[in-house]
Amino acid sequence: GYGRTEERFHHAVNVLNDYRVFHEKNSYTLRQDILNQLEDIKEITSIFEKSAQKTFTKESFFSDVNSAYSDFFRSRHTVRNYSAEEIPLSVIYQCIDLAQCSPTACNRQPNRVYVIKNKDKKEEVLSLQNGNRGFGNLADTLLIITSDLSAFRDTAERNDAFLNAGVYAMSLINALHYYKIGSCALNWSVPPKKDIALHKIIGIPENERICLILGCGYPPDEFKVAISPKRESREITKVLI
Repeated sequence: GYGRTEERFHHAVNVLNDYRVFHEKNSYTLRQDILNQLEDIKEITSIFEKSAQKTFTKESFFSDVNSAYSDFFRSRHTVRNYSAEEIPLSVIYQCIDLAQCSPTACNRQPNRVYVIKNKDKKEEVLSLQNGNRGFGNLADTLLIITSDLSAFRDTAERNDAFLNAGVYAMSLINALHYYKIGSCALNWSVPPKKDIALHKIIGIPENERICLILGCGYPPDEFKVAISPKRESREITKVLI
């Protein structure tokens, strides 16, 4: 576990407190054992001082999309709250065109994108994914990123599908941010039964590996995002001299 002075411990406690406050505002009583645990934490800390979320207006959130790259890069956050405004397909294509600049192994370009806008199809897709409860239904568009396995030679390259798709996904996420579209990466860590089901629902060929789903939408005029503090470079880096 983390020490009580560490930022990650403070952040975790504030997330729990936000959880309590949210239910209080919505007149929902949490189980007593949860409330007792929150009180125990409160007694041994003085951390309940700030929210684990930050409030943005749409204008402030996208204020750095045309700034220096370092400012642009730091301005992007995962968005889980979307308005009813529809994303034009033409803008989706512009984002995908930018993502096509991503590097791929030997320039094989194995990445494929499936754009899901149909409400019933979106519900089917989200029912198979484990981490979208409470916000997934708000997404105007789902983007399914796959990798064409025929682009790779043998089992020695078995991880390349995911490596290429991961690099591509980050480029696509940044492209969406540039075009003032919020997004949330939804993992595809599912058992084979669900993977087969999604292939059938969307009509994805057997030679393509599903790697990631992106929920996308224009944010509302005001919304909150998780602060998600990051570790510093010196904490995760080893330099060999």
